[in-house]
Amino acid sequence: MSDIGHRISQLRRDLGWSQAELAQRCGWDSQSRISGYERGDRAPRERDWEIIAEALGCNKAWLVLGIGDPHTANGVREEQATYFHSRSAPVLALEDLPLRLQADNAYITDDGRAMRPLPASAPLGAVWVKITGDTMINPAGAPSLTPGAWALVEPCTHAITGEIVAASVNGSPTIRMIVEDAGQTYLKALNPTYPVIPVEGQLDILGVIHHAEIAL
Repeated sequence: MSDIGHRISQLRRDLGWSQAELAQRCGWDSQSRISGYERGDRAPRERDWEIIAEALGCNKAWLVLGIGDPHTANGVREEQATYFHSRSAPVLALEDLPLRLQADNAYITDDGRAMRPLPASAPLGAVWVKITGDTMINPAGAPSLTPGAWALVEPCTHAITGEIVAASVNGSPTIRMIVEDAGQTYLKALNPTYPVIPVEGQLDILGVIHHAEIAL
């Protein structure tokens, strides 16, 4: 269980709520999101932090970083807002991605890697990957990842069909769309000239990609 997941679970249990009840209070149909956050499978996005913090009656800074008291918001929220809008993350080559991105551990900023500012909604532990090659160029339009773009990899170990993932298949890193059909998992390039790859062997999801930026 991650530190964030532990804090969510701690307050939820203190309130005597099940995961399903907390999900309902957040306005979500399924408890799977709460369950995944508590296990640490995926880091919550900023909007989800706000929703969960409001449902639990705690301040977001404590929920995300463990800063201060969970029920004391004064003097904390402003510091948290500054934190979210001043973060940067390293730009990595795909082969340099660790096998498991830890959602609660930010990369250090003085290790010599190129750094790039993060959007405010980026979860902790997110990193940039510089796109090379044309496998994810979509001739039909969006989504599309063109060579030279910076893709934001958000740490998680599970993904749903239709998400673009950074993954390792039998130790070989790749960026593809994950597709599940009839119990079989496939990795699909957005460029139709590349074949769809059926996953046979070990598949490690390194993270999901919901955001990318290009140089103008």
